Amino acid sequence: MNSMKRFSRFVALFLLALLTASSASSNNLVNNTSQQPVFSIVGIPIGGNISNFVSKLQSEGFRNVPEKSRPGCKVFSGQFMGEKNIPISVYFDRTKNQVYRVTAVIFQHRTLSSPGCPLYNKITSQADIKYGDYYVPSRSKDGNTHAYKTYTDGKTTFIAAVNEGDAGYTIELVYFNIPNLKEKFKNDFYIPELTTTNRLLASLRAKGVNIKKVANHYERECLGETAEIWISDDGLGRINDVEMEFLPKPGNWHWDDSPSWREFNEFAIKQFIELYGTEGERKEYYYIIHKNNLTIKFNLSSGLSRIHVEYIKESPQRAGGDI
Repeated sequence: MNSMKRFSRFVALFLLALLTASSASSNNLVNNTSQQPVFSIVGIPIGGNISNFVSKLQSEGFRNVPEKSRPGCKVFSGQFMGEKNIPISVYFDRTKNQVYRVTAVIFQHRTLSSPGCPLYNKITSQADIKYGDYYVPSRSKDGNTHAYKTYTDGKTTFIAAVNEGDAGYTIELVYFNIPNLKEKFKNDFYIPELTTTNRLLASLRAKGVNIKKVANHYERECLGETAEIWISDDGLGRINDVEMEFLPKPGNWHWDDSPSWREFNEFAIKQFIELYGTEGERKEYYYIIHKNNLTIKFNLSSGLSRIHVEYIKESPQRAGGDI
């Protein structure tokens, strides 16, 4: 009799485990809420080696989309949150092959049966279950047409956002691996010296930056995009200023004043302060730092989601002044 009870209890526990596993596997965000929450997408932690990340993503049924991929960014497509052919972009540092950012974008047509976007509500409900302890109210906004939620544990930040357009809703899910993004930022935005064009190019190439001449400017990969670099000199090769700019392609920031864009802006300002060891000041469209006869201007305008950084060599002040 006791053995029959033990067997019945075993069967009941086994069936409960099966139901729990089935429920978790049908859910892209919530995997196992009984354990310490880990920021992940389809069960894959955000970060690590790009080859390992890609292998895990493909094992979940996602296929590579080479025509949309580019240096520093691999794009995949597959079923996500019950929707088919959803693009997932994986950004990685090509010098260390570490994943620092992952995005998923879902478009959903407007429905008349309920206000707002049901899929966004489903996603944030799941995120609240898994990441609720890491929710940041001050970096979140409620609403039916434009809303977002931010979660972070200091090492990884997850943003779920929705924006209503003419045809429907665009849902943007963005994950930042903060330590890896910091390393990528230092590699992409730190200018070691502004002396001569040749020395600048040599110092960047020594850091593993693939920079090439195109017409009257240079190009390099920056944050998974192709950035244009314009170098102004005095005609003898001595640099006056350097400008770096790119317009992110679709799959990066998706609308003006995107929450992930603003999150990156705030992150970038902190990194510039850390890189150059000094605070700066906010202007209308720029954050400006002055350091060692160098002015760094970082664009804050999101009208075109344009990233623009200018490094300006200042003229040294004469001890007695000019007049």
